Amino acid sequence: MSEYSLKERVQMLTSSLVYGGPMTFEQIKKLDWLKNTSEYGILFYLREAERYEWIKTKCFSGDKPNIYSATAKGRRMAEVRD
Repeated sequence: MSEYSLKERVQMLTSSLVYGGPMTFEQIKKLDWLKNTSEYGILFYLREAERYEWIKTKCFSGDKPNIYSATAKGRRMAEVRD
């Protein structure tokens, strides 16, 4: 069992996008604190962050990967949290 709650994990993911800049899913999977998390778990965190409106997804057609970035609301949350 994780020592962090779902909301704390989503906040950590949003903070990673605030301070690390926009990332693809492959880049997010390589974050140290997510290395032992399944792809399903990471996608779950991403969807939850979108639900809170802390991140947005820029979708591309074809073979280009989606890019995840923090919204203004997500940046405010990260600043207050840190």
